Amino acid sequence: LYATFKFRNVSPASESAMTSPEERISTLVELGLSQSQAKVYSALLETNKLTAKTISQISRISRPDVYRLLAELIKAGLVQKTISEPDKFEAMPPDESILSLLQNRVKKTEELQEKALKLVHFLKGLTPQEEPDNAARFVLFSGRASLYAKAEKMITKTQKSIDLLSLTRRILTWFSTNSDIVEDALNRNVHLRIIIPKRDEKLFHSLGEIEKNQNFSLRLLPEQPTTAFSIWDKKEILLTTSAVDSSNPVPQLWSNNKSIVGLCQGYFEYLWLKSKKREPA
Repeated sequence: LYATFKFRNVSPASESAMTSPEERISTLVELGLSQSQAKVYSALLETNKLTAKTISQISRISRPDVYRLLAELIKAGLVQKTISEPDKFEAMPPDESILSLLQNRVKKTEELQEKALKLVHFLKGLTPQEEPDNAARFVLFSGRASLYAKAEKMITKTQKSIDLLSLTRRILTWFSTNSDIVEDALNRNVHLRIIIPKRDEKLFHSLGEIEKNQNFSLRLLPEQPTTAFSIWDKKEILLTTSAVDSSNPVPQLWSNNKSIVGLCQGYFEYLWLKSKKREPA
């Protein structure tokens, strides 16, 4: 036991913080004791050789419950009883007791980890890793974290092309968050085409190395688009739910439905021909 766990030197600040009964009880609960067990054990740590009556007064737990809790703590090897009139109770040496609780907690964590891994394997068996190509799906992503995580995953697995009909402020925010993985995609020969309104051209002061990449193209529309979307390898689409240009992300609908992807791809190609090329800054 001592070879596995060793106490580190505790700073005076940490030691003084642990003098709080609430802090001690909270730590004991984290180590596996119930709230009531922790209150009884904490009382004994403060003053050893207490009667059940005194423990009841300190912990504010009824005396019948204190006797039951003391029996549980004695069985766990944390408390010992001295037979007298009346009986008195004392905590076992804290270093051995706390290390024993810690070892039990680690053992339970390892058991839980093993159960969790078995559960993951079981759930993977129930959920196919890849759905058939003809299985059309629709998923609404809302919230910055989930939306950016989905976009990052799509960038990473894209092999040939990304086409974006975008609102300017939103695409600039997206670039600032994902510039590294966008550049990686371009370097592995993924073609990135973006269409934005011409009136917002000045917002693109410079895209740095990304704009210089031969696989990157930016074109300008004479008017503000009434929608925005991104198409990935001509197989998946992220369709915005708002055409209001803002740096804040809005919910987007993801789909691999061939009809929707094909319709939006055709619209993108039409606008690509209608738009004008922007020369690099």
